[in-house]
Amino acid sequence: MSHPSDDGHSTDSGTTSELSDAERGLRLLALLDSQPPPVVEAEARPEPEDLEPEPEPDEIPAQRAPAAPPEDRPKRKKRRGTVQGALAASDAFIVEQVVSDRLEGRFCWSPHLGWMQWNGKVWVSADDTTVREDVRLYLAEWVVGQLAQPTAGVGSEDLVRLLGKGRIAGLTDLSRGLLLVNGGEFDTDPDIITVENGVLDLRTSALMPHDPKRYLTRYIPTRFVRGARHPDHDMVLSALSPEVHPWLQIRLGQGITGHVPDDDVMLLLHGDGQNGKSSLVDATSLALGGHTDTGAMTFLDDSVLTGDRDAKEERMALKGARLAFAEELPEGRRLNVTQLKKAVGTLLMKARHLYQREVQWVTSHTLVITTNYKPSVSETDHGTWRRLALVPFPYTFVGGEPESDYERKGDSGLKRRLQGREQREAMLAWLAEGARLWYEADRTMPKHPADVVEATRKWRSESDIVMRYWGERLVADYDSHVMSKELMEDLNQFLGEIGQQSWSQKTAADRFGSHEETKSSKVSKELIRSRAGLSRPSASDIGSGWVAARPEPPARYHAWMGVRFATEADMPS
Repeated sequence: MSHPSDDGHSTDSGTTSELSDAERGLRLLALLDSQPPPVVEAEARPEPEDLEPEPEPDEIPAQRAPAAPPEDRPKRKKRRGTVQGALAASDAFIVEQVVSDRLEGRFCWSPHLGWMQWNGKVWVSADDTTVREDVRLYLAEWVVGQLAQPTAGVGSEDLVRLLGKGRIAGLTDLSRGLLLVNGGEFDTDPDIITVENGVLDLRTSALMPHDPKRYLTRYIPTRFVRGARHPDHDMVLSALSPEVHPWLQIRLGQGITGHVPDDDVMLLLHGDGQNGKSSLVDATSLALGGHTDTGAMTFLDDSVLTGDRDAKEERMALKGARLAFAEELPEGRRLNVTQLKKAVGTLLMKARHLYQREVQWVTSHTLVITTNYKPSVSETDHGTWRRLALVPFPYTFVGGEPESDYERKGDSGLKRRLQGREQREAMLAWLAEGARLWYEADRTMPKHPADVVEATRKWRSESDIVMRYWGERLVADYDSHVMSKELMEDLNQFLGEIGQQSWSQKTAADRFGSHEETKSSKVSKELIRSRAGLSRPSASDIGSGWVAARPEPPARYHAWMGVRFATEADMPS
């Protein structure tokens, strides 16, 4: 049986599995060349003294017997095996030998993920060709050994048949059942992550040996050195305000665990050019292996959040993922809230690779967007906006000397130096400490700092149409009310003014009535008799568009109570 060693190679007793493929091939050729021809039984030859004298040349034609026909010529006898040997060489039995001696501990197979190979640190994806070649090398070596020193009782013809293409492919296919691992068994421990020098327990920052039985696939190609620091890493963090820095450390640190954020919030790192945001993302990516397919940081196609179709293939990148980044959304891009809710704040996820079965897994990722432009969010409900937090990068890095408190001196060589080993170790240590602090706080996220709260509120007031309508056209007033029909008409006129499509009466009423601003202002819809306190849009109202006084209201009407239309006196000077 083979077992994975610490360096990722397998060790087989009595085999040459530590040799390279080229060395194995040379050895097999040497073994074949060195084998004596098969021993065959032949008629006993007379001793030299019994031989008759050679006839004279002219007597040979007359005395030589005619050549025997091919069917009468003596045949070389083939080595025949036993019944037990024939069974041992059958696919049903020899596949167990191939798995036990060669594949076990080095390969496994999942109907959801296909072939997986242990590389000494984590399990990585493999293809049929890789496994089939390993089976071929094993069989070739075993057959040569049996031809030289038979121990299994297998006949020579049965041995040679094992080396056929069809038998090798068939045995590779049969071995799947013996190496079967359910796809849900991979990456199930949310409290650990594989790093270059071991398996890191994120709860305590303790290191453990690499272990194939953990079935881990995510790998951080950086050594963990607790408390590591570096000036280049400190410069990256200088892009954050003092109150955002410790908060973001815990949030990103929590992101490298396999737990979803307890508040289901997705971060949007926002800032104009030269603000240090890209350096933070680069440093995180380099430390966590974001440039690899198996790193603890994953880059997503933005269709996972902005596309109109169900991005099942793209969502497979989130299986087993920890930090997941969608980078640089284009200007004017709209967040698809349906897709957002499938990717954030859900316990279980489903997706599939092309032409493969759908797989379900426990969500393990933390989603982060980086953007220079604030994306549009058409939804107005609290459930959408509670999932979003805008993280501002308030400083600008300049080539010369800073001239204000919001400028920092830039360094054109920083991005290149962040690839260094010590810089990556410093970033990993910073993230791991953030994770440890999150566990220490009973796995509870800290409250958003004031900078984040204000930036998110401002973004919502720009993107959330109902909130924007409240801010520009309405005032909460306990003693006032507006007619439902007139508010809906005014709201749709407002939508036209800002370049948006109008809403149906039902959509407008539902979105306005369910909005957090409406509820917090204690505004409700009622059927009332005509009374004092009615506020109506008129020619004197700001932006109303009305050019004449409204007709008298009916005796009974539906009204929104506790609100009035804004007037010039309500507008800031």
